[in-house]
Amino acid sequence: MLLQQYLTFRQSHFTLFTVTAARGAYSQAIRTLSAERESLFVNAARFMQDADRGFSTSTRSAELGSRVHDVEVSLADVVIRYCKFEAHSGNRDRAVAVLQALLEYNLFRPREVRFHLPVIYVSSNIRSL
Repeated sequence: MLLQQYLTFRQSHFTLFTVTAARGAYSQAIRTLSAERESLFVNAARFMQDADRGFSTSTRSAELGSRVHDVEVSLADVVIRYCKFEAHSGNRDRAVAVLQALLEYNLFRPREVRFHLPVIYVSSNIRSL
């Protein structure tokens, strides 16, 4: 994926490399993927409305499901790469904190927020951790 190649580029060119800039690149990548994921969910809601009205949507359903899966896998990969980056740059506690926050939010969140997009909440706070 293009975002992953960009992150590799940012980390491998030492004349441009700073930890702060790399964090910013990861934060931007996570925000971009989260926004794409949210857009796909909006499209899925519209798709469900079309299906309820009796329109044929079997091909679109498979494409949409595949795209959502791809974005979620990419998002998880970027978050894991970010955590590895933090651990390798000497911030192991920050890496553990991000993973712990994701796990706690996804496994122990109250019922009132079950339908929110979990990674968006954590990813928007990466710079402040």
